[in-house]
Amino acid sequence: MTGGVIQLVQRLIPGGIETLALELSTRVSGQNRVLSLEWSNAQIIANWPAMAQAPCPIEGLEKKPSFRPEFVLTLARRLRALRPRAVVAHHIGPLVYGGVAARLAGVPRFIYVEHDVWHYEKAGDERLASAAAFITRPRVVAVSDSVARTVRRIMPSCKVEVIRNAVDTERFRPGDRQAARAALGLPQDARIIGAAGRLEHIKGQDVLVAAMAQVPDA
Repeated sequence: MTGGVIQLVQRLIPGGIETLALELSTRVSGQNRVLSLEWSNAQIIANWPAMAQAPCPIEGLEKKPSFRPEFVLTLARRLRALRPRAVVAHHIGPLVYGGVAARLAGVPRFIYVEHDVWHYEKAGDERLASAAAFITRPRVVAVSDSVARTVRRIMPSCKVEVIRNAVDTERFRPGDRQAARAALGLPQDARIIGAAGRLEHIKGQDVLVAAMAQVPDA
């Protein structure tokens, strides 16, 4: 895949970061692919069946759980074989492993995308990210101004740019609300509240359910 761009994620599971990585791989020119530090291809597909027909090549590198310094060499060898023009890392694990591996493999550009900063509440993550950024000097992209402020504090040696999350207005556009309500069996005059996100505690869906329980006639 000489000259392509690699999107590097911790684990290729159904989620916003992972979906974005796949989408970017289809939008950027070149022979691109998504590498998952953890899991094999079989495990990825078992947990996300849609990846059996992924929109771009995917590859599970089967890193074992916990911190594995030796995995840097495994990843560096793979990057050297693929010869990408850039590696884009999403989240702290890919930053640590991907940054060092990309430098060892001679990849021309290493980019780190920070999607959120809640994980920096753990002091260990903050120190690890700061050290990794100082060593590998990635170009950093933050998805909001507030994320950028935190990243600039933790990674003062890096240039940080803000690229806000966006919506593809060709793919997502207003439709026929009455037809949609009819198809879902919903009253035409009811007020509807929705939430976008997986059914996981970190997404706060329990807060929405608790709040709705206090709304009369909800």
